[in-house]
Amino acid sequence: MNIVFVCNELPPAPTGGIGTAVLALSRGLARKGHNVSVVGVYDRAYGWDEQGVRVIPVRPQAFRGAGRLLQPLLQQRIMIHVALRRLHSQTPVDVVEWPDYQGLFFRRIRGIRDVVRTHGARFLHRRYGLATANPLQEALEVNTLRRVQNWIGVSAWVVSELAQVLGVRPTLHTVISNPVDLETFKPASDQSRSAQLVLFAGRITREKGAHALVKAANDFLPGAPGVRLLLVGLGAPHEVARLCDVVDPKLRTRVTIAHAVPQGYLAYLLRDASVFAMPSMFETFGTAWAEAMASGVPVVGSRLTSGPETVPDGRAGLLADPHDPGDIACAVSRLLADPALRDRMGRAGRAHAEERFGAAKVVASTIEFYERCLAASP
Repeated sequence: MNIVFVCNELPPAPTGGIGTAVLALSRGLARKGHNVSVVGVYDRAYGWDEQGVRVIPVRPQAFRGAGRLLQPLLQQRIMIHVALRRLHSQTPVDVVEWPDYQGLFFRRIRGIRDVVRTHGARFLHRRYGLATANPLQEALEVNTLRRVQNWIGVSAWVVSELAQVLGVRPTLHTVISNPVDLETFKPASDQSRSAQLVLFAGRITREKGAHALVKAANDFLPGAPGVRLLLVGLGAPHEVARLCDVVDPKLRTRVTIAHAVPQGYLAYLLRDASVFAMPSMFETFGTAWAEAMASGVPVVGSRLTSGPETVPDGRAGLLADPHDPGDIACAVSRLLADPALRDRMGRAGRAHAEERFGAAKVVASTIEFYERCLAASP
């Protein structure tokens, strides 16, 4: 197949979960012998060197005439559409996969089957009180999900939620977890962990549970001498300042907030962590949870949204109420106090990751769904 991903955040460009997933999927599909391209709007070339994957960066350009009045997101949709038409005219494209986020789909191109992967639209975040209103972006996201009727949900929860909110059912849909690199994220070979590190990795925001976790640390750190809490991720200065204000002054030397780190270094931190804690208020899948499980680390996750679907409660981790720092503290304390429980859950988490999140399995499921879409009536 000739497959194109639309993605504006392919690593090493500034990225979120969508870019990381597209990178793993495109590599896996290329290894299976498919022709894979990634098309997106980028301010510059980021030194992509993906063997077997063609990256086509579309540079922002100055529009003329009435086009100058279009907002940047509308301009991006047109530029991506033009790039896809040009690519399709050179070598016919079979499948284009779109993210729901930003609503980049413009219009159908004859001969192409469109698929949308539901990573997490802005209007869903706002529905949960975690984003300010952006009427244009939200309208474009709804348009994409209504017009592209082949959905890949990264969780059953998000497919159900979108169908309920929009009042529609896609023509074809499936649930395929985001992929995890099981070779990068794996347990330490000797299984030794210092039991001195509780790790958080994600955006430093209330949505990801960073604030609730730091409040919880005021309860679990006093009873765990020598244990440190490390938060790594992107965070606005005012968010980081708020976190620092929350920490008990007596515990500030044991709480560290650091910038986001490359995947390789995150894997190293996970291999050394005794607990991974990210009690998010909203996740369509929770890639960081999956990476922690793949690394053999017990997870303190969330009872909300996709949390119970991604993290088997009581088997690979403990779920907590992200609105209740006391509940989070209890879960972390329980794991810190019981090495046997940590070991058992870590092993179960690795087995769960191998069964559900491995890139090879995710790629095979994606190919199967593409083939179903191509075989269906246009």
